[in-house]
Amino acid sequence: MTKVTLDVEGLKAEHNIYQFAATAPGTYQTMDIGRFVQNFKAFDKKGRGLEVKQVSTNQWQLSKPAKVRRITYQIADTWDTPVEENKVYAMCGTSLENDHALING
Repeated sequence: MTKVTLDVEGLKAEHNIYQFAATAPGTYQTMDIGRFVQNFKAFDKKGRGLEVKQVSTNQWQLSKPAKVRRITYQIADTWDTPVEENKVYAMCGTSLENDHALING
């Protein structure tokens, strides 16, 4: 698992959903990248945790988007994490290792 930290500001009420990719253009495959995410959290400018709720496989709802200044989560790579269904198309996947990171955006 790799920890991701995003510093954000200027979110408004309509920005209350954080979305991970469900599909990749041109592949016509379901990827559901949210399956690889754990410990999704949001914090205000003083570092206090804000309520977040996972509302679907790929979406987290931010309770107070205007107060969010940092979002953190852990994500597993798609190449080495076993999944039973909807395997991620290799050309869309990621490999996160100690000596390299391959991210296909």
